Amino acid sequence: MPYTGGYRDALETKVAVSAGRQQVPKESSTTVGRNSYAILILATLPAGPDLGRSQDNRCRHCHNEVETLGHVLGSCPHGKTLQNARHHQVRSIIATALKDADYNNFEEVHGLSITCSTQHIDIIAFKKSTRSGYIIDPTVHFETDEEQPAKVDNEKNNIYNPTIPYYLKKYQLKELEVIGLMVGARGTATLFMKDVFQRLGIPKSIIPIVTLAALKGSIALLKNHLY
Repeated sequence: MPYTGGYRDALETKVAVSAGRQQVPKESSTTVGRNSYAILILATLPAGPDLGRSQDNRCRHCHNEVETLGHVLGSCPHGKTLQNARHHQVRSIIATALKDADYNNFEEVHGLSITCSTQHIDIIAFKKSTRSGYIIDPTVHFETDEEQPAKVDNEKNNIYNPTIPYYLKKYQLKELEVIGLMVGARGTATLFMKDVFQRLGIPKSIIPIVTLAALKGSIALLKNHLY
């Protein structure tokens, strides 16, 4: 269920104050329910350089960047294993939903681009009846602005469009579309995600399952980093 009414307004106000006006994207709705308290904790933690313990606020583990919440949840090498685990869990949920929607799908598929460079795609899903399908690359990102989902999709298209001829031949398909699917690290489900799921025939009930998996992974990352 999405945030509604004053509760969502109060949350976004707290995010703005604690994160230096860095708000949850306007186009987003963050899923809640039993996980709402955890979301509120992550949403109101400082996104700016307030987590670090050293005088220059450098990360206590890698010392390479300022220790922001975005750094902890997305780029600190100290949490790389947990970052991967969070991603794999999200990918697995989406792949299972595609299978339930009568797609043939495969995960972690090796391929070649038109320049003969090696690539691995997260998911390829297609229907034999239409010989058309999708290369889907779900990725968990720390939420920054409302343009972010489109930017992620564009970035993934630039990476994986050159592999389309290879996969068309491999699976004897007529067409493939690349979808870069952003999932918010703080449990945000964007309108872009909702539109993609609707187009793919994935029930909207899967959205909170995906976002909760991302949120749980982020909480594990934060705990691992701080303790």
